[in-house]
Order: sequence, then C-alpha cells, then structure tokens
Amino acid sequence: MALSSRSLPVAGIVLALGLLAGAVLLTHGFLRSEFRAQLARRDVALVSGLLNERFLTASSATSDDLVALLEAADQPDIPGIRSISLHDTNGFFIAALSLFGDEPDLPPSVLPSLADGEPVSRFGKSSELETDSLAALLAGRIGGDEPVLEVLLRVPPRQGPLVGYARFVLDGSDLAKEYAALDRTLGWQALTAFLLAGAAMTVALAFVFHRLVETQRHLVGANRELTLAAKTAAVGAVTAHLIHGLKNPLAGLQQFVASASDPASAETMGDWSEAAQTAQRMRAMIDAVTGVLREESGMIQYEIAPREVLDQLARRERPYAREASVTLAIACNAVRPLPNRDANIALLILENLVRNAVQACAEGGCVRVRADEESGDLVFRVRDEGTGLPERVRRNLFSPVATTKEGGTGLGLALSQQLARCLAAQLELVESGSLGTEFMLRMPRGAMDSRMTTGASSEAPVRVLPAGLG
Repeated sequence: MALSSRSLPVAGIVLALGLLAGAVLLTHGFLRSEFRAQLARRDVALVSGLLNERFLTASSATSDDLVALLEAADQPDIPGIRSISLHDTNGFFIAALSLFGDEPDLPPSVLPSLADGEPVSRFGKSSELETDSLAALLAGRIGGDEPVLEVLLRVPPRQGPLVGYARFVLDGSDLAKEYAALDRTLGWQALTAFLLAGAAMTVALAFVFHRLVETQRHLVGANRELTLAAKTAAVGAVTAHLIHGLKNPLAGLQQFVASASDPASAETMGDWSEAAQTAQRMRAMIDAVTGVLREESGMIQYEIAPREVLDQLARRERPYAREASVTLAIACNAVRPLPNRDANIALLILENLVRNAVQACAEGGCVRVRADEESGDLVFRVRDEGTGLPERVRRNLFSPVATTKEGGTGLGLALSQQLARCLAAQLELVESGSLGTEFMLRMPRGAMDSRMTTGASSEAPVRVLPAGLG
C-alpha cells in the first residue's frame, strides 16, 4: 500500500532512526568486544610477566621444571589461582596442582602461537568453558557459575629454551566486575549518543520534509496557475479571432437594420428600433475591446482619477441594473490616480463584477461599489444583496467554464482573475453568505507607480470599455 503524503515524513524519520540505532548498536558491540579484550590482555600480560620473572628465579635453584613452575606460581603477586598444569613442548599433559585425574592435552591449534610467546586466554563461567580443561573443577573447587580466566603460556614466557607450556585457571571475579562496569558505561554512552543524534536527526528531517511539502504545495499551486493561464490564454485567442470575424458583418447588419426600418408601420417600429439599439451596443462593445487592445500596444500614457473610473462604470452599468430593478450605489474615497492602462483593465474587471452582482440580487436589491485607499493601495469593493455562493462554487470560483448561471459561459471570473494578474493586483472573494457576496480588487501602489509616468495629465477622459465579460 502506497504511503500518503502525511505518513511519508513519519516513515522516513522512523527509518532514519532505525538505521541510526543499528549503527549505534554495531559500534557499541565492537567497542565492547575490543575493550573486553584489552582488559583480558592486561591480566594475561601481568600473569605472563610475573611468571617469567619468578620462573627464572626458581629454575636457578632446582632442575625440576614443574617444581620451578609451582614455586613461581605460588606467589602473592598472582592472586586467585585456581588450578595450574604443566604440558610438554608437544602440548601433552605432564603434571598439575591438586588434580584427581589427568588434564587433557593442549589443542594443537594453539601451539604455534604459544611457541612464539603469544599467550592464549579465555574468560567466562566455569560451566561455559570446556569442563575437562579445568583441573580445579574436576577437584570440586570451582562452582559452575563462578567466573574464571583460563591462560595458556609458554614456559619460560619470553626468553630461554622452550621448557613447555603452562595452563592457569584464575579467579575472574574482579575481571567480571570490570566487564560489568564497562558494559554500563558503554550502554549509557550509546543511549546518550542515540538520543542526541536521534533528536538532531529528527529535527533536521522534520524541517527538510516540511520544506519539501511546502515546495510541493507551491509547485501544485504554480501548476494550477499555469493551467488556468493556458486556458484563459486560449479563450483570449478565440475571443480575438471572434472579434475580428464579427466586426465587419456586424457593421453591415447595423446598416441593414437602420435602412430596413419602416417609420410608417407603428407595429414593427418598436422591434426594428430595439434591433438597431442591440446592434449598436454590440458594435460599441467590439470597438471598445479593440480600443483597449490598441491602447495596450500604444505609447500614450496618462492618469485617471478613481472617481472617473467609477463614473464611467456607473454610466455603463446603471441601465442594466435599472432593467433588473436593482439599485447601483457608487462611493469613492480614493484620490490617487491610476495609469490609463491600469484603469482600462480595472474597469473591465469591475464591469464583470457588477454584472454578476446585479444578476445575484432580487428585484429591489442594491449593488454597492466603493473605492478606498488602504496603506497606499487602491481597493475596489463590489457587494450585492444576494443569497451567497454555494460551497462547491467557491472552491472553483476562478476556474474557467465553472458557472451556476443559466446560460452563462463560466469565463467571466476566470478572465477577470487573469486581468488582475496582468496588473499585479489581487482579485478575491471577501465574503459570501445569506447577507450577500463581496469581491475585492486590490491594486498595489508599487505596481501602479512602476507603470505610471511623471507629468501625465489626470484630466484625460476614460477610454470607452465593453460591458461584461460573460
């Protein structure tokens, strides 16, 4: 089963901590084994050094090597001796101290090391070692759970002609205590290292995964924006082609309607007049869009006051609101002028918002439009008295071809959003509920300043713009 985006960071952190724990345990095991070997070698070196010194002294007083070995071993400098046995140069048993039977011969595998003067040792409970290798255990002097250290040495250990080999079984209680203290120390150190490294790793991985999630979210948002831009760009191309194709036929239609009307016929006079007005409005819309496109590619620059923009909006939209029995209220508290290109595009956006607001209101309702200055930004607000937008509509509010209006194209808000982005402005839904819906268009001061030229006249008229985007 695939991991979700939420469980993936947790799984990654758990896996990293598991790998860290494995590394700590392996290091702990290696150090434990190495330190234990060093402690054992220390005791073996002590026994070997003392034995070499005492054996040389004892052998000068007697010709019996076993006697010399026993005298060398019977010293307070080598405490805790449990058993001593002597073996010849081939590893065969010769004699032992306090033995009720013969001890086994030495394994042939250890003889080369012993012959080179390298001691061989083993540590553990007496019951864990080979029972028949411990003479004292056969004699009943060592309990099965008592820790012992078995040492095999060359006699003499380091110099002189090889006499044979000696086996010592020493009390391992002190060494066992050192091992236990070592294990506790290494255990606490390993736990501390794991906790500190694990905490640092967890924080680092959590930060990395958080940044990855944020980056993924930004990429998803950017991909959505690119998709929306591609859709609206395609719509814009189709619209431009449509305007180009309709301009000349519509002009001919307008002339035909004007010439075909019969003033003497009262019955048809009203229909022909309405048809002529409709054709004229369509022609004005196409001319206005063409004018905006021409001005965008032109070099003329001037400034327009927010009041002029709202006055032009009122002249365009009040007839439409009056037909729907809706009141259009305009208020302006802003004086900062706009560049003419920004004003043209802002007017397109506001016309579409007002059209949507009028359609959302019932008869007798009111649509309020106001302009304010907030922290230097120019802010337009359009509010209706409708019943609000459904949740499913709010989720895809600015997506193309998403509409709840009968006969609507679903392109108005999507195109308005793209136009706002052309201005580096923000178009967003502020509120939508049973008391109405409010949209806000915020035009940043910095973006307007970068497009505004000095010395432009703020008295220039507003370019005529089309009403409604769909």
